[in-house]
Amino acid sequence: MNELKIEVGKNIGSKSSSFSSALKDNIFVKKMNSPIGYLLLTILCIALGIVVITGGLTAVVLILVTLIGLPIAYGIMFFPKFGIITLLVSAYFIMWFTHMGLDLVL
Repeated sequence: MNELKIEVGKNIGSKSSSFSSALKDNIFVKKMNSPIGYLLLTILCIALGIVVITGGLTAVVLILVTLIGLPIAYGIMFFPKFGIITLLVSAYFIMWFTHMGLDLVL
C-alpha cells in the first residue's frame, strides 16, 4: 500500500526531463527521424486515408478501437494495478449507463 501514497511537495518536473532524455535515446525515434522514416510515415498516413475513404465509418471505428484498445489491453495484462483500476472504472461506467436507462446487452 505504500506505493499508492501521494508525496506532497515532490518535484513533478524531474520526471519529464528523464522522459525526454529516454525519448532521445530511443532507437525507434532515431531511425524514424530520417528521410526514409518520413517517407514511411507519409505512406502510412496516405494508406490510412484511403482505408477511411473506402471503408467509411466502419473503418474509422476499427482504427480507433485498434489504436485505443491494444494499448489498454497491453496495460491490463502487464500492469496489474492499471488492470484493477480499469476494472473498477468500467464497472462504474456500466452502472452509470444502466442508471441512465440504457440497456447494454453484452
